[in-house]
Amino acid sequence: MNIHFGREQILRNIRTHGQTFVFMRDHKNTFQEPDGTQEEIASIQGLFHQTREFVTKNVSDGTVSRTKPYPMILCLVDENSEKIQHGDKFEYCNRSYMVIGVDDVNNLGIAYNISCEVFDDGL
Repeated sequence: MNIHFGREQILRNIRTHGQTFVFMRDHKNTFQEPDGTQEEIASIQGLFHQTREFVTKNVSDGTVSRTKPYPMILCLVDENSEKIQHGDKFEYCNRSYMVIGVDDVNNLGIAYNISCEVFDDGL
């Protein structure tokens, strides 16, 4: 696989269909406890997409399978995307999301797939 060609394809798709995501992290005091404020960690261009995950539930009559959305952001590897960590938060379409994983796609150092879940702070 031509790595440069793959990078340019991803970059073209992100520029065409992507948008800017701003990631925030809870600020911590000297005791490493959250103090209630947030700081901006990174601002990246990315492509929001979802996959479906099958969830199987055993019931007395048999099993029930359902699908659950699994949101992700595809972005290029750069100095901003490397700052993103588990627990960082961002907003998309009036919903809050929390990062649950950052994976290097095919371990090529071209793009990250940022896994996330809907975050409900109870407010």
